[in-house]
Amino acid sequence: MVSDKRISKETDPGRQRALLTEEAQRNKLLGSMGPSRLKSLVQKMELVAFRPKQVLHVRDAPLGQAYFPLSGVISLVMPSNGKLVEVGMVGDEGVFGLPLLFGTRSCPMTAISQVGGHAMRLPADRFVERSARDSGLESALKGYAYAFTIMLAQGSVCNCAHSIEQRCARWLLMAHDRVHSDDFALTQAFLAQILGVRRPSVSEVAEKLQRRRLIRYWQGRMTILDRRGLEGLTCICYSIIRKEFERMRLM
Repeated sequence: MVSDKRISKETDPGRQRALLTEEAQRNKLLGSMGPSRLKSLVQKMELVAFRPKQVLHVRDAPLGQAYFPLSGVISLVMPSNGKLVEVGMVGDEGVFGLPLLFGTRSCPMTAISQVGGHAMRLPADRFVERSARDSGLESALKGYAYAFTIMLAQGSVCNCAHSIEQRCARWLLMAHDRVHSDDFALTQAFLAQILGVRRPSVSEVAEKLQRRRLIRYWQGRMTILDRRGLEGLTCICYSIIRKEFERMRLM
């Protein structure tokens, strides 16, 4: 990956735009636009880094930016009984900022980075303007919005109907799909917050998964050892969600 420092020091505007276009294609939604159309869009975008647990948006605050992750994962959480519970996640398949597409500048979700990474950031006004006049981008965004809606709906079903073990396996698989690495930073406290359960419950599940050699967890690092085993353990919700993203060619 080209670092944001290298790009910021690039003196030739043409070369800078070429580097940014190359990076932007790592996001599947942006990549679907094609290099020539994407090149004009990246002139309005900024490559930014985000660290683990960084808050990118506070619920109900005005949406000033849209984030297209290139790496890392953004968790979207909402309050429930004094806790923050994850309702969706965004990785290199999509964008955080969908409410802008539908004419609203606020979002009731808080966006927190699960796993640190990089994103292409686009000012809200530019996002609205470009999606309105670029039918290709608008079509890609609507396809993503559809798949994202299925994620929200099926995740709600999962949280009500399935065990913590199944939900944990689903979450790990979804994160694995977006991180593209078997190893990533994750604390049990953060996973408990995401799943909306008590930390001892997560510790118990993590121990079970380790005994079955599906994962390895040590000092805030999660390693997926047996993805197929996790797929056999989780509920049908994971395959339903993934299928819709695949159908939209975003996974």
